[in-house]
Amino acid sequence: MSYPPAIHCLPPNVIEKIDDERARQIAKWGRDQFEHFPPYFPLAVLMEEVGEAAQALLKGEDPLTEVIQIAAVAAAWIEALDIPPMPKQTRSTK
Repeated sequence: MSYPPAIHCLPPNVIEKIDDERARQIAKWGRDQFEHFPPYFPLAVLMEEVGEAAQALLKGEDPLTEVIQIAAVAAAWIEALDIPPMPKQTRSTK
C-alpha cells in the first residue's frame, strides 16, 4: 500500500523529537555509528534503551525521553541496513 507523499502517519511533533534525538546521536557518534561493530550491535543498543524505558516506568518516572531514544536508535538501524555496503578492498600481495 502506498500513500501520497504529503501524508505522514506520525504527527510533526513526534517526527521532530525523533529527528532531534537522531541529530544528537549523529553529532556524538557519527552517521555510521554501527559500521565498525558486529551485526547484532544495533539490537544490543536498542534493547539497552528499552531497558532504560522499563526502568523509568518501574520507578514511576516519565519514559518519554527513553522512548524517543528507542525510536531514534531504530531509525539509525534502519539507516545502517538501508545504506549499500562499501565494496570490499582487495589485499595486495607483496
